[in-house]
Amino acid sequence: MGGAEKQAAYLAQFLKNTKEFDVIVWSFFDGDTIKKILINHDIKYLIMPPKTGVNILLRLWNLFYIILKLRKLKPYVLMPFTDYPNKISGLIWKFTGAKSCIWNQRDEGKEITGKMIEILAIKKTPVFISNSLTGKNFLINKYGITSGKITVINNGISSKINYKDSFLWRSRLGIDKKRFVVTMVANIQPYKDHITLIKAWGFLVNILMKDLPKPILLLVGRADSSSELIEQEINKFGLTNSVMLTGEIEDVFGILNVSDLCVFSSKSEGCPNSVLEYMVAKKAIVATNIMGIKEILGEDYPFLVSPNNYKVFARSIFKLYGDKEMIGKLEIRNFNRVQNDFSLEKMNNEYYKFLRQIQ
Repeated sequence: MGGAEKQAAYLAQFLKNTKEFDVIVWSFFDGDTIKKILINHDIKYLIMPPKTGVNILLRLWNLFYIILKLRKLKPYVLMPFTDYPNKISGLIWKFTGAKSCIWNQRDEGKEITGKMIEILAIKKTPVFISNSLTGKNFLINKYGITSGKITVINNGISSKINYKDSFLWRSRLGIDKKRFVVTMVANIQPYKDHITLIKAWGFLVNILMKDLPKPILLLVGRADSSSELIEQEINKFGLTNSVMLTGEIEDVFGILNVSDLCVFSSKSEGCPNSVLEYMVAKKAIVATNIMGIKEILGEDYPFLVSPNNYKVFARSIFKLYGDKEMIGKLEIRNFNRVQNDFSLEKMNNEYYKFLRQIQ
C-alpha cells in the first residue's frame, strides 16, 4: 500500500468517526491491503477499473460512465488522493452534483505532463491541498495557481504503534540476531531510485566493508515496474546474500522494529509517508537531499545526500554503522520532530476544518 493510500485510509477513518461525514472510498484499482483496512472500519469501498486506451470514444465513455456512477452516490465533495483521480475529478466534478472538488497534490508533479487535458482539469478545480511546500510551489510555478487557493496540510502519522509479531521478523526472514539491518520501505518503481541505493550498497559491502561483517539491506514494498531491473543490479554487484526483496508487508512497523538503520533514496517526493514511519519508529535515517524530505527531517539534518551520489550514500551508511551514539541521537531527534510537526491528529484536524468551510 502506497503512502497516498495510507493517508487516505487514515483520513477516511477519522472523518467517519466524527459521525458528520458519510465517507465512501472509490478506487480505480483493487488493493487488498487498503480494502481490508477500510472494511474493518466499516467504510464503503468501491472499485471501478478505468477503461483506458488510444480510442477517444472509449475514454469519453469512461468519463460519462464515472459521472453516472458518481451522480447516484450524490457526493458533496470529491477529494481525490493521487494524480489520475485528480485529473478525472477536476474535469467532471461539476457534472456529478458535488459542491466542490479538491485537488490533492501529493508529490513534486512527477506525473503531470502539461497536456491540455491536464491544464483544463487544473483550471476547473476550485481549491487545492498539497501535503508539502514542494507540491505547493510546483502548482504555483508550473500552472500559476494563486497561493491563496492552495492549503498545505502535511501528512500525519500516529505515534501509537502496534508492532504485532515484530520480534519474529528476524527469524522469519532468516537474519541472524546480531546482523546489522538496513531497511527501505517503498514500492519498487523508478521514482524511488532503488538503482542508486543498490549501487551504494555494492560500494558499501564490496569496498568500504570488504573485511567486515556484512549488513543486510531489506527492500520492503510492492514489486512494481522496476523490480526486474533491481534484481539484475543485485546480481550484477554480487549482492544476493546481502539484499532481500521482501515484497509488500502489512506489518511495516514490525520490520522497522528489527532494523538498525533506515534509508530512502527517492528522487522525487512531496511528504513521503515512509520517512514519517521511520521517524515514529525511532530510527536514524540516511536519505536523499530533496525538498520534500528536508521539510520532514529539517534543513540541518546531517545525513542528507545528493540524488545519484551512491558513494556518499554508502559512506553515510558506513559512518552510522560504526557510531551507535550518533544513531541514538538521531533516533530521539527524529521521533521528537515527527511528534511535534507531523502528528496524525494535526493532519486530521486540518482536513476537518478545511472540509467544514466548504459551502
